[in-house]
Amino acid sequence: MKDVIFRGLEALVIEKCGMAAWDDLLEKMHLKVVFIFLQKVIQMKK
Repeated sequence: MKDVIFRGLEALVIEKCGMAAWDDLLEKMHLKVVFIFLQKVIQMKK
């Protein structure tokens, strides 16, 4: 289930911010921090 959520969030960030932003997140942040950031992005979209 987490993999499905992760892929959905990946697609959202790439769509809104571009692939470079996604790559930057993965390189600079621990995965848990990325999930927290992406959850906030989703909350902003609601």
